[in-house]
Amino acid sequence: MRFRFRLMAFVSLILAGTIAVLALKSASTETGWQEAARSAPPGLMQQVIKENLSPDFTGDAGRMKVWKLFQSRQSKPLFLIDTRSTNEATHPQENPLCGALGCKFLGYVSTAKDRYQQVLNHYLKPQLPPKVSLIEPSSTIRNGLPTLKVNQLNGKQIKQLTFAFNGKGYEIVEIQVLPKVYE
Repeated sequence: MRFRFRLMAFVSLILAGTIAVLALKSASTETGWQEAARSAPPGLMQQVIKENLSPDFTGDAGRMKVWKLFQSRQSKPLFLIDTRSTNEATHPQENPLCGALGCKFLGYVSTAKDRYQQVLNHYLKPQLPPKVSLIEPSSTIRNGLPTLKVNQLNGKQIKQLTFAFNGKGYEIVEIQVLPKVYE
């Protein structure tokens, strides 16, 4: 009887540890930027290419980055897309959605199986000081999607743009210059 109890306790402990590891792994793959080839849902990158690139695009869209945002109270996942497929400074020809205004960042939500609606389309300059995130999702939900804080270098300070979903797309609702000065 004792052996059976210990065996059941041991198996339960192993099972709990496995579940915890899987939960951590799942959480880490659901947040942050991931390569599109490994993390984008079916149909999303084909739609991104069709809507944003010329038909003769020969780059590898699978190397673009996707960040799936899905927080509590959010109506559906938001897929943010960083259209840079490689280092823009050394390979500008492989990043056709980058230029003087920055690089295009997109946001999509699903509307049907393998169909998506573009809700964000903005050029951002990703060059920022160390430890400053380009995009910071907020816990504030508007019209079913999170507000986004977008940081941009403005001289030696950070200009923070707050984007909110208006029901059709993201729009800037607040702009502030943060007080910290970067050298």
